[in-house]
Amino acid sequence: MDDDTHADYSEYGKVKDDDVCETKIPFDDARLRGRLGGQPRRTDNWEDNIYEHQSFDSKAELLSQLRLMAVMLRFTFRVDKSTTKLFVAKCKVAGCDLMVRAAVKNEATTFWVIKYMKSHTCSVSDRVGKRRRCTSNYHYKNMGFS
Repeated sequence: MDDDTHADYSEYGKVKDDDVCETKIPFDDARLRGRLGGQPRRTDNWEDNIYEHQSFDSKAELLSQLRLMAVMLRFTFRVDKSTTKLFVAKCKVAGCDLMVRAAVKNEATTFWVIKYMKSHTCSVSDRVGKRRRCTSNYHYKNMGFS
């Protein structure tokens, strides 16, 4: 007789249940906290450094600070006007009140923030939909390595 005719195939094709071997991890375990070890995300306690009557040595410095704020607070802005004397940037979502207006006052290159509307009036979903992704090159420059 053939050995295959008397073989027991009842266990054939059954897969061992993964949940049976899994060790239980408590919810407050450090392994479940993510990359930052349960600390708040850096954007949760980050505050922008732009305020009215603030001066920037150049338009490039103002633009760099505005870009950093956009990355950290996860929104996108558009430059409405940019001349040697005036700089205006607004949230990219139409109708939103966020705006930075800066102008040259005394010195030829020093830009002073004249008006700063900090609050967004657009929805978070609109903001996220318009958001651009930043490159590693941008992060590299803003960390002072350039």
